[in-house]
Amino acid sequence: YEKNQTTPVWLFCYVLLVGFGVKAVMLCPGVFSPYPHFRRYDPELTSMFRYIMVTVPSAGENKCTVLRNVVGAIGCMPKDCRCRYHVAFVDEGHRAEQKVMFMKLAAVIERIPNFGGASYEENVSRFFQSWVEDTKKMDLAKVRDGYSGEVDPEVMRRMSGKNTLRKLRKEGGWGSMPPEVFEGLEVALTQLEEDLKNDKKEKKDLHRDDVADWEPQDRNSLALRLHYLARAKPMEDERTIKAQHVAPGTWYYKVPQNAENKDWLKLRANAREMVYGLEDDDPFMNNVPLRTSRGKAGGLNFAENYLSIYADKPENMYGDERDHFPCLYSICDARHQFQTDFFHSTIPYFFDDEMDLNPYVGFTQCPQFFHEMQDKLDYLDNNNAQFFRLNCMI
Repeated sequence: YEKNQTTPVWLFCYVLLVGFGVKAVMLCPGVFSPYPHFRRYDPELTSMFRYIMVTVPSAGENKCTVLRNVVGAIGCMPKDCRCRYHVAFVDEGHRAEQKVMFMKLAAVIERIPNFGGASYEENVSRFFQSWVEDTKKMDLAKVRDGYSGEVDPEVMRRMSGKNTLRKLRKEGGWGSMPPEVFEGLEVALTQLEEDLKNDKKEKKDLHRDDVADWEPQDRNSLALRLHYLARAKPMEDERTIKAQHVAPGTWYYKVPQNAENKDWLKLRANAREMVYGLEDDDPFMNNVPLRTSRGKAGGLNFAENYLSIYADKPENMYGDERDHFPCLYSICDARHQFQTDFFHSTIPYFFDDEMDLNPYVGFTQCPQFFHEMQDKLDYLDNNNAQFFRLNCMI
């Protein structure tokens, strides 16, 4: 008889053995030197950041998927946050309908009431934390992202936040308030629901950046700030789009040698396509590609540049030493959702056991999680959870 000892079979066996070894190592964390860090969340930790930012990059996800992510990004805002907390939706698809949905979500936040002695920020946090619980198991099939058919009415009530308001009024202590207190919020949630049902798609002015900001009417009542960021996405010559320099067929903008950072968006607004190279040669100007990096990575760079300039505006400065503090920048892909304890769990890793910001820590990485496949049953590491944990341990 013949034995199946071909190279692919042996490789498969080795992969299984390595996977088993990694799994065993995960059960013995004491093998590695423990990483000293602060052990619990304290609101005072957030006072050592200039701002905290959550970026949500998306290129093709539908509105329900994006909304689920943004709800999680808002719901995990640290308790009693002492710095500004920015949530930026980075729309690489440059979709007008996503911007409309995003601003309707902002309208929902504006209409969350302040009552019962609780601060406005506490009510916003409570509403969105409950909303996260309602939506955390809404996978792509349930929200019909990539699937045909309409979203189930019960799923839509959960996605739109209507079910969250009903639960808070029935079980969360909001029921003692008179009905008229919630009229504005109910209207905003209904408008959001109708927008989620509208699957019309629209793209316009792709060669222009499209940005919008939201902040509370009382700037000191809430640390939260929202940003819709869609960088320009013009049609370009496929032969030259891989280049990181300006060439015929690419879109670019001119930057004077004495330009300041605050002029960045205005200069980008004058972008045009390069047709002939020589006529655009100017010794007193620098030609900069409109899209220096492609895909979501380029969108994240755009978001980082935008937020740094936004924070430097006079009205957004603290006017004290916090204007020079470091910033905490996080990324959550649109198909995932931060849970309510995300920053409470991760922020302490940036501080030593004396509660001082650790200058040697600049990056932390969290494993992915899928509710359909629990980690304890994921023997082949389909979720990549063990891969991420091993990287962090090393």
